[in-house]
Amino acid sequence: MASGVHRYYQIARCFRDEDLRADRQPEFTQLDLEMSFANKEDVQKVVQKVVQTVWKEVVGQRFYTFEKNGKLRQITEEESFTELSYDDAISRFGIDKPDLRSSLEIFNASGYATSVENTDFPIFELLVLRDGLEKEGLLKAVSNSKDYSSRVPTVISIKSEADLSLWHEKLKSRVQFFDLAGLNQALDLKIGDIVLASDRRVKNYENPTPLGKARQIAISETLSKSLYTREVTEGSDPITSQDFVGTWVTDFPLFNPVELESTDDCKYPTYVDGKFVSTHHPFTMAKLEDYEHLKEDPLQVRGQHYDLVVNGVELGGGSTRVHDVELQQYIFENILQIPNPDVLFGHLLTAFSTGCPPHAGLAIGFDRMTAMLSRTDSIRDVIAFPKTITGADPMIGSPSKSTVNQLKDYHIRVI
Repeated sequence: MASGVHRYYQIARCFRDEDLRADRQPEFTQLDLEMSFANKEDVQKVVQKVVQTVWKEVVGQRFYTFEKNGKLRQITEEESFTELSYDDAISRFGIDKPDLRSSLEIFNASGYATSVENTDFPIFELLVLRDGLEKEGLLKAVSNSKDYSSRVPTVISIKSEADLSLWHEKLKSRVQFFDLAGLNQALDLKIGDIVLASDRRVKNYENPTPLGKARQIAISETLSKSLYTREVTEGSDPITSQDFVGTWVTDFPLFNPVELESTDDCKYPTYVDGKFVSTHHPFTMAKLEDYEHLKEDPLQVRGQHYDLVVNGVELGGGSTRVHDVELQQYIFENILQIPNPDVLFGHLLTAFSTGCPPHAGLAIGFDRMTAMLSRTDSIRDVIAFPKTITGADPMIGSPSKSTVNQLKDYHIRVI
């Protein structure tokens, strides 16, 4: 962009040193774009057209999108996906990439009770799984501690009239109830329901939260059985597990606090005061209305970042970029406290100093998109030579050990 290229579109081969998951590999492909004199809306318009056209031509399906009334609506290729803010996504679904095919939503019980187990995590919230399910399998699935990275939600099965009156007793040492009658009325529990309870911070940095993870597990157990499928607007076909829901998630925090490595017996994440990391990457532009917080309170700053989420998967992520050299240097040095940023990013800062237009971009995970279109959960199924969990390629035996003579030319030796 600084060199005068107005915009580019490329299929980029990427290599990243990151943990392997079903949707991640150290070697993968992106459909990447960058546009000068563009903003979020410009990028979204291009990306939506590409994605919707691909879906129509490959699988012959239209997208659904998430309406403000909580229902889904089928849209044409000319229509835009709706937006969901990060705070709303965390509050309602416990994760920044929610699967919106399911109607399961987290209930924020702050108006009726507060969590007192950890004062940094005062938000008391509930996820209610209603009657009509194969109870034992679901109850076992959401209770498995191995599926949670931190604390496991309290799981309460409502099996009798007594449980309806006393379900809260299991929580009384950790939760202060100040309007139990109102909470019971709001929840309207019935015999057969399963109640999951947990807590979180007001300004949340867990992703997913304990209930967000529980919701994911519950969806995996129920969606294929057509349970908890979300309502659709008039004129739209009923949603099934084979359909696709797309939405933009926006207004992410620009920075997160640095998290301390937790010990095995620590249920709550702890953070280092005054230390920050970029939520996505250090080149994301701050929202202009939050600009004043950069100096005194960086955690209050939202970024001009936007993720395209489809069926609980981040299909692509992008942002409006920083293009001002002084702002970029300030973020490097004063907020992220990167030592010697000129050494690491000197080429970027030099380019910005010559004059760089405002620009924005996004990259679609090509392998993720291919997996989704192929209806598989793992990108390993659509990559010709996927890597193992150690990052090795068993087909060609790569990486192999370097010989002494090979290393000698680079003045390197193994010790």
